[in-house]
Amino acid sequence: MKDLGLDVPQVTELCHKLRERGVPIREDILRTEECAEEIAKLMRG
Repeated sequence: MKDLGLDVPQVTELCHKLRERGVPIREDILRTEECAEEIAKLMRG
């Protein structure tokens, strides 16, 4: 999307940056609630 000059949702950008840093977070997250749930799961192990 960015290559087309479009902005991506902030939660998508956050998940992308986490993956760049090695956090194994899903790529299909679109909502803030999904991101929070995924991070909580990762923290619980």
